[in-house]
Amino acid sequence: MPNKFHGEQRERVLRHLADEWLPGGPPVALVQGFPGCGKSQMAVAIAAKAARSLDPIQPQTDSADPVLDLFFDLAFALEAVGIRGLLQEFDKGANANLGKALLEILRHEEILIVLDEFQRLLPKESTMPPEPWARVVEQLNVIPQ
Repeated sequence: MPNKFHGEQRERVLRHLADEWLPGGPPVALVQGFPGCGKSQMAVAIAAKAARSLDPIQPQTDSADPVLDLFFDLAFALEAVGIRGLLQEFDKGANANLGKALLEILRHEEILIVLDEFQRLLPKESTMPPEPWARVVEQLNVIPQ
């Protein structure tokens, strides 16, 4: 993997994510840091090492419903690699359970999904993600490995 990172600490984090986390889990990794420190660049480098991954997806904060739009963007990205379950869930309309559909995909598919700038979804008065995403993250923590 071409290395464009500077600093021993970032290099160690990159090696850990690529060599230990990616092949062995757990299913979720949260990378945080100051703006401009290379988190997005690191995510792209890790995704390049994954057997199967999507291009990083970013929440669109200028939309009327950024939570729903993120599920929609994710559904189309998954569909583009042949995983149709989330897009099919949208067909259920008001009865759709997008979080559950995403969890089913993640339980059965080995794919790396990078949600870049996820903090954009956090309500200003809270540090918790919006309810559908909070349930997804909570359930990912109990997926058997």
